[in-house]
Amino acid sequence: MEPIKLNTREAILWLTLIGGVIGVVFGLVPLIYGRIKGKAKLGIIGFIVSIVAGAIWAVLPLIVMITFVFLILRKDKPTEVVVVNDEPIDVAINDDEQVH
Repeated sequence: MEPIKLNTREAILWLTLIGGVIGVVFGLVPLIYGRIKGKAKLGIIGFIVSIVAGAIWAVLPLIVMITFVFLILRKDKPTEVVVVNDEPIDVAINDDEQVH
């Protein structure tokens, strides 16, 4: 069997395609988790970023997957409302008071 010979352009193309496929496989995890947990937008973003990251370097989709699964599964912190002043002052300008 003869060894496969690739020039630099073909090697880069194949590595990019293989990385993209790896990105699709890893990107399915945040996509599915996002749909299940009701955060579909975050899941779709994770899927797309994973594909792009895989095309750049085949190891990056793993990091992207872990990050987006963490973002999807974490609980949102409730927003704390602080009342600064219970009795606000009236700052309305009447017609008889003209500002000069």
